[in-house]
Amino acid sequence: MKAILVDETNPRPEGRVRYADVPDPELGPRRVLIRIHAVSVNRTDLTYVAGRYGAARPLIIPGEDVAGVVEAVGSEVENVRPGDKVIALLPGGGYAQRVSAHMLSVFPKPTNLSYDEACTIPVVYLTSWISLLRRAELKAGEVALIQAAGSGCGVAGISIAKWAGATVITTAGTDQKVARARELGADHAINYATGDFASEVIRITNGAGVDVCLESVGGDVYNNSVKVLKDGGRLVSVGRSAEQSDASPRGEADPAEVSRRALVVESFALPTAVQTGEARREIAVITELLEQGKLRTVVDQIYPMSRARDAMAYLDGRKNFGKVVLHPWE
Repeated sequence: MKAILVDETNPRPEGRVRYADVPDPELGPRRVLIRIHAVSVNRTDLTYVAGRYGAARPLIIPGEDVAGVVEAVGSEVENVRPGDKVIALLPGGGYAQRVSAHMLSVFPKPTNLSYDEACTIPVVYLTSWISLLRRAELKAGEVALIQAAGSGCGVAGISIAKWAGATVITTAGTDQKVARARELGADHAINYATGDFASEVIRITNGAGVDVCLESVGGDVYNNSVKVLKDGGRLVSVGRSAEQSDASPRGEADPAEVSRRALVVESFALPTAVQTGEARREIAVITELLEQGKLRTVVDQIYPMSRARDAMAYLDGRKNFGKVVLHPWE
């Protein structure tokens, strides 16, 4: 089968991504073989190519969330069967035509969503859902600040926060993205490229600040997000995209301020929720709401898998509003 291989040990970034033939994945008794119809591109994938994801490995296949059709199941698999349309949350391996996924990481595809839409669900919807509703405990009537409206977590966060009954303030880097954020349901959208988002948040909230912030950028955005929290406010950090460059400042909350203002400032990483089983419990609720049309997902661009490097460059350049998707079969 065809797949994208990333060689993290290659000293030249432009030489790290290869479109190549690889062996078909093995099945195993608790595994599900999926013919992939669509795979979403996440920022984690960019860290592989940049050589910033732990110890460098010679050949890996990126890709954490896919949608496709079950081709075969192992002897101990009972939750799906061949022919089922599914989505899967993976530790990697999705940039390929087929993948062998653990049976507990495979879920029914919402019937009303295309494969392109469905493959965008696992990583960003689980991350935003658990962060906003379980960690930050966002409630109806509260004010939520969702950073980076055009990102996958931004789109999911806006949709989830509105469903939860919150007033949503969000940020984006262009007027076009600001307009799209409002169309998605944001009550207020701020162009951070043309002004200070923190001052605007304080103005919008009449000096009160926000109850909850979903933050995925890091650096000064993280620092200023902490500053616009109400006393007793909650911030969950789900990424540090601005800190991938060594020259970028690191976002850090002042412990004295956190204590004095009774803030809750924490980080969330999806693998932890996967290991505890929390992700599996929550995704059933998420997919049901998506199927009912109560949550929305946005696909921005679709590329053939042979152009994965272009797809990742598009995402890295922050050109997207919503998810970037790869098609393995061309």
